Amino acid sequence: MPLLTAIFDVIGIFGGYLIGVRLLGLSSGVYFGEMMSYVSLSDVWEGMFKSLNFGIIIAWVSCFNGYYTGFYTGFGAEG
Repeated sequence: MPLLTAIFDVIGIFGGYLIGVRLLGLSSGVYFGEMMSYVSLSDVWEGMFKSLNFGIIIAWVSCFNGYYTGFYTGFGAEG
């Protein structure tokens, strides 16, 4: 999950760059300067921490349900 978050953070920055610079006519220096003033590093770390927590919860719930699948519905292909 943190790797996906990092990839899509970069894709979001690149998409904003394309819209701002190519379509709206901003200079790239203005785009990156304003981006740095509005997006702090703590925002990025919060997103990484949140994605790590979601990844842990998803893995935990999936392992728990996978472990107890046979007990609820029967073992084998049916379970």
